[in-house]
Amino acid sequence: MHVGTGREWTGDRVPLRRRRWCGEQYDLQGDEWMTSEVTSSVLILDDEVIVALDLAQTVEDAGFAVSGPFHAAAPALEAIEHAPPRAAILDVNLGGQNTSRDVAIRLSDMDVPFIFLTGYDVSGSEVLESFPAVERVSKPVDMAGLIDWVQRTMIR
Repeated sequence: MHVGTGREWTGDRVPLRRRRWCGEQYDLQGDEWMTSEVTSSVLILDDEVIVALDLAQTVEDAGFAVSGPFHAAAPALEAIEHAPPRAAILDVNLGGQNTSRDVAIRLSDMDVPFIFLTGYDVSGSEVLESFPAVERVSKPVDMAGLIDWVQRTMIR
């Protein structure tokens, strides 16, 4: 089964019936791509496929809709403009010189709360230095703590 990456799923974990990658939703029952507009969702931006899919499944298992997950800032920004999320989980480093800074700026401009996933200290990242008041979750991710943040944020 392909999940938008061209790679076959070989994990021992059974994926959700529907899984999204890069803003498209893949229906595992058929081989059709479909999109959905969800405005009360949690946007997920992480360049690591397994991490992103695990985050998405964990958020959905907690009862929340997911926008994404997205692997790069550009498709995440498009999704934000199309259907703004209620909250967002952003990986700071998106591979190479790419970061989630532009997404964080846009979400901040829209007053959408977000949290950073990172292995960096504040002093080691321009993105974190730009948003010192934003909460961070260190990698490896404490999923229980992250879901607690999502719950607190979505209830506001």
